Amino acid sequence: MKGPVGDQLESHHLPDRWPDPGTTVGDGSAIQMVPKHHQQTSSWGSGTAARAYAQETAELIAAGRYRGAMAREIRDVRKVARRFGDIRYYNRALRQMLDYARSSGQLPSR
Repeated sequence: MKGPVGDQLESHHLPDRWPDPGTTVGDGSAIQMVPKHHQQTSSWGSGTAARAYAQETAELIAAGRYRGAMAREIRDVRKVARRFGDIRYYNRALRQMLDYARSSGQLPSR
């Protein structure tokens, strides 16, 4: 899900593309985030904490818990939004992302 070029937003993939072997660069589910918000997500960057978070996500996916990995990512985005003053700031984007993930088959049915 790409946003318009030059919109001053960054794509945040849920879950991150690295731990999900079934997702390619162009088809992963994502939302557009304000850069300073994106940088506060647990999976942003290449530091030790981000790598550990990605590894935990990979383990959830490998164990067949894709829904759990997705839920964890949504909680993380909401935590960041709360920190910046509005826990619901990304709700619309998250709903669109979930619709995309379901329709593309990335998010399995319950």
